[in-house]
Amino acid sequence: MSQFFQAVADLFKPEGFFVTKFQKITLETWIIIGIVLVAAIALAIFAKFGKKKTMSTKMLAIGALCLALAFVLSYIRVLDLPQGGSVTILSLLPLIIFAYMFGPVYGLILCFAYSLLQILQGPYIVHWAQFLLDYPLAFTLVGLAGFCRKNIVLGTVVGYVARYLCHVISGAIFYAEYAGDAGFSSGLVYSIFYNGFAIVEMVLCLIVLAIPAIRKMLDRLRVQYGKVTAVAK
Repeated sequence: MSQFFQAVADLFKPEGFFVTKFQKITLETWIIIGIVLVAAIALAIFAKFGKKKTMSTKMLAIGALCLALAFVLSYIRVLDLPQGGSVTILSLLPLIIFAYMFGPVYGLILCFAYSLLQILQGPYIVHWAQFLLDYPLAFTLVGLAGFCRKNIVLGTVVGYVARYLCHVISGAIFYAEYAGDAGFSSGLVYSIFYNGFAIVEMVLCLIVLAIPAIRKMLDRLRVQYGKVTAVAK
């Protein structure tokens, strides 16, 4: 156990993984992150202390917090791939939780907003159709997790698989030329394996969701905000 804690501590040393990763973030990006966080906190404070504590206001505040958290987590990357794509630390989980709490419509809207923020991180673009598949469409479809409000594990799988399929289609069409160099005879097979980073992220989220205390907390939140859609309308 002591070795485990030492390994975690090493990640935050001056030359550690996380410190090195954050040093690569530009000043402009930090400003964007700051603006998103400040806006999220302001909305949360307004929802808590405002005179009209409507469910729609609370939903907006929670959405802003989930969006900000997802955006910040997207910069903590375990792996960056050469033709785009990366393995992050649970960056989509806050969006999935929001969709689980408020349903697919609001989940899709928030995930679309997240896709726009992803574009600010320096997208890898070779064609306009590839751009749509890999960014707005791939990330927006994560909101489909909201259709599984009785089972967040299934919702997580649905959201990530939808994203994964978008990346696979994009890779098979626009990145097939790299298949030979990677030892694959088929562009589709190459894309299936290359975009496996999305599946790795999904597994990380499922591991977290397997913790009983977290599942119980999320179930309470879903019940608490279960009627928000009707109230917001």
